[in-house]
Amino acid sequence: MSSSVSHTIAGITQLYRYPQLNQYLKNVHLRTSSGTLFHFDENGNIPGMFDILNWNVYPNGTITRTEVGSFLISRVPQLLINDSRITWNPHFHQTPFSMCTLPCTYGFRTAHQRGKAPCCFDCIPCPDGEIANVTNMEYCWSCPEDKWSNLNKDKCIERNIDFLSYGSMLGDTLCSIASIFLVTTAAVLFVFVKFRRSPIVRANDRNLSFILLMSIMLSFLCAFLFIGYPVELTCMLRRAAFGFIFTVAVSAVLGKTVTVIIAFNATKPNSTFRKWIGTRISIGLVLLFSFGELFICIAWLICSPPFVDTDTKTIPGTIIIQCNEGSFAAFYVVISYIGLLALFS
Repeated sequence: MSSSVSHTIAGITQLYRYPQLNQYLKNVHLRTSSGTLFHFDENGNIPGMFDILNWNVYPNGTITRTEVGSFLISRVPQLLINDSRITWNPHFHQTPFSMCTLPCTYGFRTAHQRGKAPCCFDCIPCPDGEIANVTNMEYCWSCPEDKWSNLNKDKCIERNIDFLSYGSMLGDTLCSIASIFLVTTAAVLFVFVKFRRSPIVRANDRNLSFILLMSIMLSFLCAFLFIGYPVELTCMLRRAAFGFIFTVAVSAVLGKTVTVIIAFNATKPNSTFRKWIGTRISIGLVLLFSFGELFICIAWLICSPPFVDTDTKTIPGTIIIQCNEGSFAAFYVVISYIGLLALFS
């Protein structure tokens, strides 16, 4: 069909008002004689293309320009530079670096400078526990709970493990002190056993003395439960065993106090305390008060026992392995019970 006939029909049917060729023109792709690819984008616009020129002004006033590259604006912007065609001022010994600030290296994050171009920013060091292992990071990455940042803040490393060990100064000091007092108490107990039939030992209520010295020895042995890597068993025995054994020692002192009170009051005429002389009331008191503490400790271990816990907040970069009391209320009840017995002793 000729163009005149087509135009006549389009005029009669009013088809010329509608875009008939747009869908075909949008798909046009052709390459110019210079090798440039020509096409339309989704908005019907041709991509912008700019030549990059190198202007040179010579001492004699001559001005020249040289095309050294091009910049094509499209879905994927393309920048082409021919370095060999660029002529720099003799004052430059290398290609100038056209940036507001240098890139932030590993261990730093970017902080935009208010009121300036997007390429202008400050490099802020990552805080402890966070890293940046890519240049120009906007945010630092937090290390996992069991790891910590290295000195350069570009890598997460394993945290140090810390607990009261035998090789530490505090652990060795505690072990030495407990051992000295343990040996001293054992020596005193040996003397009491050797001279158990002597009047001085018998007058001092030797049975209570044996109980007191043995419970003190066991109390010093409990100190070794606090040294070494914590496990579930040692965490449960640390407080409970020491609380019960030390209660026996305090109860023995209380029993001795009751014995002395009975002895002094029995010397009075018509005293009712005479009938208690020679009885085992002191041993009964020790058993009564000790079983009271034992009941509290058993209830503690059943309801809310101590357990192994980790602390990552106190010392940065270190995991402290420690025993959690489980129930602080039960712990304070155990301590208060011992304090109450000591008050009446």
